[in-house]
Amino acid sequence: MRRWKIRYRIGASPYHARIVDALSQADANRIFDAEMPGARRCGSAQPLAHEKAPPEGGAGRDPRT
Repeated sequence: MRRWKIRYRIGASPYHARIVDALSQADANRIFDAEMPGARRCGSAQPLAHEKAPPEGGAGRDPRT
């Protein structure tokens, strides 16, 4: 399961963000829409930065070795 960040607005308020746990981007959007029917989603769910794949060669590898 991955974590997704969803930006949204309620009325004329400034942007807010919410974290959703889901298997896919489409699932994250559906979960958010079901949990917050009064909110207007701004775009689609984005994966959290720390959830991206590790750099080539593996995470934590010392490039000098």
